[in-house]
Amino acid sequence: MLTTNVDISDRLINGQLDTVIRVSVDNVSNKPSTVFVKFDDCDAGISAIRNSSSSFARENNLVPIKPVLARIKVRPGKPSSPEMQRLQFPVTLAWACTVHKVQGLTLDNIVISFDLKKQRYFNYGPVYVALSRATSLNGLHILGKLESKHIPANPKVQEEYERLRETSSLHSHITTAWNHF
Repeated sequence: MLTTNVDISDRLINGQLDTVIRVSVDNVSNKPSTVFVKFDDCDAGISAIRNSSSSFARENNLVPIKPVLARIKVRPGKPSSPEMQRLQFPVTLAWACTVHKVQGLTLDNIVISFDLKKQRYFNYGPVYVALSRATSLNGLHILGKLESKHIPANPKVQEEYERLRETSSLHSHITTAWNHF
């Protein structure tokens, strides 16, 4: 999974899922220089592949990912703060992701576990977000038992729902009475 926005216009964005195919090592420094990945989103990295100097990337339709330099202030907000630098590939393993991380994605296969040991409840909304990421019911796999306690409704939403129900019911009675004239 990509961990930073590398090139938004080329769909190389934070959260984009991929499979690492090869790591290329520099002959001089003997350090990894490029990670070649295949993205789940077939439109991701098309320009990067086309513009790559690597024939391996072009021939195998793989996106070359280079290390990214991150600068981190030790004391953010202080101009005189020392700065650290970190050079690393913007990819990480994503065998499992939080609901927050996959919000906005659509995935062919997902596994959602309701076999909870410590977490007794969810906030409003995450279960809906988790369940709605799958592109089909065949790709949605649920572990454990989905119970009503996992899907709490926001009290304000419940109030509005009841208000709309009453308004609709009142409207229905008025319409029925009007039709009898």
